[in-house]
Formats: sequence, structure tokens, C-alpha cells
Amino acid sequence: MVHPLAGAGALRVSKLIKTRSDLLNFVLETRYVKEVFERELPKPALDKEKEERLRIRLMNEP
Repeated sequence: MVHPLAGAGALRVSKLIKTRSDLLNFVLETRYVKEVFERELPKPALDKEKEERLRIRLMNEP
């Protein structure tokens, strides 16, 4: 059963997942794809002012 407000994506996923094993595989594949995207996509650069404030804050920590 899918929540009525969940949307079309949840309905498609619910049709794919029939067993506990299917659910585990779906979660593991989703997590893997997320990790790959996070690793491969370039990180946004900090602007110089934020970078300087962060550096000063880190230097002042005990």
C-alpha cells in the first residue's frame, strides 16, 4: 500500500518491491548511487570571505 499523497514515483517503486529482499536491494542500490554522485560531482567552492572566517574559527578553537 502506498500513501495517497506519495506520488507517482512511490507507486512505481512499490510495484518493483514485492519482497523484503527486493527492498534491501533497492535501498543498497539507491545508497550506492548517492555515494557515487557525491564522490564524482565537484564540491562547490567556498568564497574567500567564508573560507577566511572558517580558517580563523578553526585556529581559535582550543
